[in-house]
Amino acid sequence: MAAETTSPPPADLRDGPTAADAHGAAQSHGSAGTTEAAAHGGESGGLPQFRFEYWGGQIVWLFLIFAVLYVLLAKVFVPKLRRIRDERASTIATAVTQARSVQAEAEAQAAAAQAEIAEARNRSRRVA
Repeated sequence: MAAETTSPPPADLRDGPTAADAHGAAQSHGSAGTTEAAAHGGESGGLPQFRFEYWGGQIVWLFLIFAVLYVLLAKVFVPKLRRIRDERASTIATAVTQARSVQAEAEAQAAAAQAEIAEARNRSRRVA
């Protein structure tokens, strides 16, 4: 259970303005500042990206960044990717060629082994 206290609140809470009074003063000050800014032509027109006076600079930056990225892609990254792709293709082609030659050699050895087995059976039949 909570202990009950009978002492009065501190003096600064009794004598000073309440939180609601301070909040109301801040709101009235903020709204006065807003109307004062609007009276001097400082009204907010939304995002600056949508205002026509900023579009020229935005278009310049758009083209500049596009050109830099295009040059980087065309001259640096895409050639590296093509080289890697070509190396992989040649490595795969070499591996497939080697696998086919090893498979053909294995088939030839298997055929030779089958021929030896057949010859050994024929000899064993003749002897028996």
